[in-house]
Amino acid sequence: MIRAKNEHGYVYIYSKYTVSRFTDNQTETLYLCSAPYHVGLIVLKEDEIFDIVVLKDNYIHLSKIESGYRQNDIMHPVLYDIYSDNWENYESIVEGVHDTWLLFEEKLGHRP
Repeated sequence: MIRAKNEHGYVYIYSKYTVSRFTDNQTETLYLCSAPYHVGLIVLKEDEIFDIVVLKDNYIHLSKIESGYRQNDIMHPVLYDIYSDNWENYESIVEGVHDTWLLFEEKLGHRP
C-alpha cells in the first residue's frame, strides 16, 4: 500500500503511470488514488501529491507483464486482478459505481 497526501488529506495510491503529452513531447506521471472524500478513484498529477510513503511494497510492476507499459508503471495487486479479469468492473471502480466499489472493498479487505 502506498499512502500520500494532497491538499485535502491522505490518499492511497492504487496505480502510478506515465503518459505522453503530445503538445510538448514531455511525459507526465499520474496517480490513480482513493480519497476519503470521494467514492471511486481519482487521478492526481505528480505535483498534486506529496509525502509519499510505501507502507507495503506488494505492487505489480506492469512492465514485467505487458509490453507497452513504461518501467515505472505499477498497480496494486487487487486492482490489477480486476483490471486484467474484467475491464468493465475496473472502469466501474474508477468511476465509483456502487456495486463494483463494494466488490473492490471486499477484495481489499478494507475501505480504500
